[in-house]
Amino acid sequence: MAHPIFAATVLFSGLILHYETNSATHQKTAYLVKAPNHVTPRILVPVGDFDSASGLTSTTTNGVMKFNLPAGKQYVIVPMDTTNKVTVMSDFDNRVPHLPKILSANVNVHADVVAGKNHNSHATISYSDGTLSTQRCFEDAAMFSPHIMTEQCLAEKVKLEITTNKNWEIHEVGNPTNKIVLKPNGIATIENAAPPSSVHTQHQKHYALLLDTSVSVTVDDIILGNKCDQDKCTIIIPKPPAVTTRSRKDHGGGHPVPALMHEPLVECSNSQWP
Repeated sequence: MAHPIFAATVLFSGLILHYETNSATHQKTAYLVKAPNHVTPRILVPVGDFDSASGLTSTTTNGVMKFNLPAGKQYVIVPMDTTNKVTVMSDFDNRVPHLPKILSANVNVHADVVAGKNHNSHATISYSDGTLSTQRCFEDAAMFSPHIMTEQCLAEKVKLEITTNKNWEIHEVGNPTNKIVLKPNGIATIENAAPPSSVHTQHQKHYALLLDTSVSVTVDDIILGNKCDQDKCTIIIPKPPAVTTRSRKDHGGGHPVPALMHEPLVECSNSQWP
């Protein structure tokens, strides 16, 4: 009797560079940038999708298990068949910024990144199989000044789907007994984000930590645009807001009161190389 086929799902959220280690197979390593003012990167697993774990501790809140990743470790997603390839969908290619295109100078990633080492990252997670796409986009559209001045909707969560009919796992390189095992149709979310209460100030610039330090380079500024339909990843042109005024007593003669800007969470988006 044939076993049913499931889709194991990994969601990537936050400041994560998907570095392509093999241009023919599109196999990649996700670098969780060691940026200041970010919470400890973690893996989130719904209790119903969890099978077992060892070497990693967790807390559970509202039915979700939270595994903090120890600093300096490298992980792989298994099954990891290096003879397979990663299929990159067009929405991933279009909605996840290509880091080389938003830099102030032509520069390569640091030699340690090329060599597969954990350079200026809290952790790395490699994958060699599955399909990459965009799960949803940020609410804010954005531009990258000065190189990409057309606003676009960017991926809030990147999705990797792997076909499998058995349990799958994320384990530590060199010590595979340190692992999280999920059911065949389980979902794991890998987060490297700033805390909700933080001040978000051009966090995408921290990607420079992964670049060749012999060249002076900066990452472009993000400029917010219109809103996005987060599921369709299309730009919504909003209607002009109604002008609100205060009385002369409150504001010196009824001048318009500016609205607060939406917090630019989009600057903690994933990126890719090349």
